[in-house]
Amino acid sequence: CAELGKCSDGQGFICRTHLHAFQIIRRIKRLAGGGHLACAVVQIRQNMNLALLCQAVHQFLMRFALLVSQKRADRNKAIRSKVKTAIKKVNAAIEANDKAAASEALTKAVSAIDKATQKGVYHKNTAARKVSRLTVAVNKLA
Repeated sequence: CAELGKCSDGQGFICRTHLHAFQIIRRIKRLAGGGHLACAVVQIRQNMNLALLCQAVHQFLMRFALLVSQKRADRNKAIRSKVKTAIKKVNAAIEANDKAAASEALTKAVSAIDKATQKGVYHKNTAARKVSRLTVAVNKLA
């Protein structure tokens, strides 16, 4: 750490190696939005050399990414479930030959499909195909 004078003990200058570590930590703080995750990273960096710090940060980010992906998967599953329920209600009304109930259920199903598409759960073409098939089925009722 003799590159830029004194090292990162809170006194004087910071060498390029430790500056890189601080940039990593700053980026993690930004990603984590402050709070407990940022505090954990700050605790990790104390009294560690750069290799151990980078390894700890990598493991920390992997755990964070797993949590985020699990949360998104749960949200997507709930949204898909609502869409499937709405479609089943339309199909039940069609099987019962109830044009009014089918039209009402179709409106709700289209709304649920559109919301799922806006949230990125379904691709726009998939959503259009689902809506089209439901609409054709409802319009066939006499």
